[in-house]
Amino acid sequence: MCRKYAEITPQLLDEYQCDVACHGHDAVIFPNGIGMYDKAKEANRFIELRRSEGVSTTILIHRILHPELPKRSFPITSTRIQEFRLLKKQLVGTGVFIGGYFDLLHGVHSELLEQVRKFGDFLIVGLKSLTHDNVHEEDDVSSSKNKILVQSEGERILTLLSMKAVDDVIWEYEVTQEMCQIFNIKTIIRIQHPDYEVIPETLDSIKIIDLKIPDITTKDIIDRILEHRLSYEERNSRRTSEGTLPMI
Repeated sequence: MCRKYAEITPQLLDEYQCDVACHGHDAVIFPNGIGMYDKAKEANRFIELRRSEGVSTTILIHRILHPELPKRSFPITSTRIQEFRLLKKQLVGTGVFIGGYFDLLHGVHSELLEQVRKFGDFLIVGLKSLTHDNVHEEDDVSSSKNKILVQSEGERILTLLSMKAVDDVIWEYEVTQEMCQIFNIKTIIRIQHPDYEVIPETLDSIKIIDLKIPDITTKDIIDRILEHRLSYEERNSRRTSEGTLPMI
């Protein structure tokens, strides 16, 4: 259920059969000075959530609007990535693989991963980078030329590992027969789309499934943000004066 911004009251929670309302630690204040969750807090039906360290929607949008500035984010170490991996189940059975950039993970990415997970006992996602791009540069569909990634490799890895549909993530890899044997991958998803990886044709005993998805790309999302830059900056100006804007 999606609803426009409105005051969250106990009556509204009851209407939608919700026990509590949740939001981050940054306050949402209406122009009349009333807090969006004030009445839910008074009724003890509010849970404050801890924001992701170093990364927020505001920070990602700031990177898009100011690509010339250095990126600052919470340091993601190999130990932290391994902690996320240990939370996932063991890879038992036959696997399905899909490769792509998965930058600014959005709804189309999420639905696709949930869909392809059904083709095997587990799902391994290959994460592409601009410095280790194993596609042919002359291929206009998948070439990384002139491509800009908003999120760091570590940020994208943790985002993917946090998804229920994803069982593991690999990076700095090449899709070969040996890779498929190591991870017992029997199915590979191939998508002709600039956000995903072009899979080689010559893989013995591997089932290749071609899927079509909506044309929306990460670049489309970035373009939308750039188009609405003025309204975004006006909003942040208000939030800065109220002291509720996260640090970049």
